[in-house]
Amino acid sequence: IVESKNGYPILVEYEYDIEEVRKMKISEIQIFDKSADVNSFKIKGESMWLDKSTRVGLFNSISIEKNAGKTHTILWYDAVKYVIPIPDALPMLNEIEMYALNCYNVTQSHIAAVRSLQTIEEIENYDYTVGYPVKLSFPG
Repeated sequence: IVESKNGYPILVEYEYDIEEVRKMKISEIQIFDKSADVNSFKIKGESMWLDKSTRVGLFNSISIEKNAGKTHTILWYDAVKYVIPIPDALPMLNEIEMYALNCYNVTQSHIAAVRSLQTIEEIENYDYTVGYPVKLSFPG
């Protein structure tokens, strides 16, 4: 806030420097990476996401069920029960893991690109929503 020549306060818009703009854009990328725009897939038309630790736990549990001779596994998500044939469940988890890895690589490449940009305008205009793999959809 500065004073006008008449002594009245005037609000002056703050201008961010290039490093502040860069940090804000990287933060936007990281928020986008954690959003359902990236972290989701569908089973029977229902959108969901399984974080890394859940995917690893499910893979281990389903492998144990398979070795025990079970033919189906149960996935609970948002209080909904999904019965999935074990021969489908393990490849499904592998696909989700590959999708997550590919998304991670895209996110990191966007962050690297923003770090290499030289002007505020380039950073502000950078589209970090492109390049992500097509979302997965499973019949369930």
